[in-house]
Amino acid sequence: MNEGVDNSRITKIISALLKRAMGYKDEEIIEEYQLEGDEMKIIKKKVTTKLIPPDLSASKLLLDYFKFEPTEKYENMTDIELDAEAERLYSEYQKIKEQNQMVGLPKKIDEE
Repeated sequence: MNEGVDNSRITKIISALLKRAMGYKDEEIIEEYQLEGDEMKIIKKKVTTKLIPPDLSASKLLLDYFKFEPTEKYENMTDIELDAEAERLYSEYQKIKEQNQMVGLPKKIDEE
């Protein structure tokens, strides 16, 4: 690792890549205003939830960063089995994240 880059920045990058690799929901809020007297009032508000699909490029970057070597175990899994394994790994990641918070390591980008 580059010694000039602090750990919190690396943690933020890894968290952002993980979020992108796993896919996520994003809310878009559009508000229309109208001048009433001396103040602007919201006359219309539209909230749209977008589902951002998992990004294969982000997954590859993470796998390269952590030096993941594909094994037969994963190559022979069905899509359902791979989804279950991804959920298990994500759960494991969440546990590690909680442990890191207990010992005072930097928070991840999705917690700010």
